[in-house]
Amino acid sequence: DRLKRALAIRQKLFNGQNTTGYRLLNGEGDLLPGLVCDVYGNTAVVKLDGAGPAGFYDIQGIAAWLQERLQLQAVFLKSRPGSESRGSAIASAAPAGPVTFTEHGVKFQADVVQGQKTGFFLDQRENRKRMQVIRWLQMHMCVA
Repeated sequence: DRLKRALAIRQKLFNGQNTTGYRLLNGEGDLLPGLVCDVYGNTAVVKLDGAGPAGFYDIQGIAAWLQERLQLQAVFLKSRPGSESRGSAIASAAPAGPVTFTEHGVKFQADVVQGQKTGFFLDQRENRKRMQVIRWLQMHMCVA
């Protein structure tokens, strides 16, 4: 099953990385066209790209699968830009505020309900890690 394969890949990729914020489902890249899911600690944000995926996927079933496999507290369905609402909770209640997650041991917060797209630019993880190294070097190697 494609969901299981995507989960196994991400678990292998992030095992030991001290990272709880990542893209679990990447649409066409995981052979799941129009379906994106980002995980932020104990919350997942799902986004469907249009009416086709919304009619095709069993979003309640996917939310239940995500909650069971990842022990999530909430799954939030993010609406497309221009929609009347920002989205809706599809498993448990929507987070009341920003959710906390980690990247390489550094804590971040994302407002998955009010924030842009799914809430955070997870694809910039490696750039943020590089900046940590550069900042460390600047603090410890600077001699004037």
